Amino acid sequence: LKGTGVTVCTLNPPYTDTKILKVDGYPEDLRFYSVSGIKKPEWIAKKALKALEKKKFLYVPGIWAKFIHLVLIKFSPRRAVDAVSRYFMQGWKKKT
Repeated sequence: LKGTGVTVCTLNPPYTDTKILKVDGYPEDLRFYSVSGIKKPEWIAKKALKALEKKKFLYVPGIWAKFIHLVLIKFSPRRAVDAVSRYFMQGWKKKT
């Protein structure tokens, strides 16, 4: 889009407390919640607006999310990232 006057920005928020987290089958106790937490949509919106006002093209709100997205994933072997992702994308409790 260079030269068109359009600017593309990326927002990578942590988990956001929306209806999708409450659908049947979605783990209520996702392991990653203990790392990233769950943020309110209003919190995400405020952070996103501030980032846009500062003309940030890539914005990851939250210290843990920043560390994970901008450091850990970038410098870790792909297999390690995949394994850790699979682990944290599960619930803590075993299904019976």
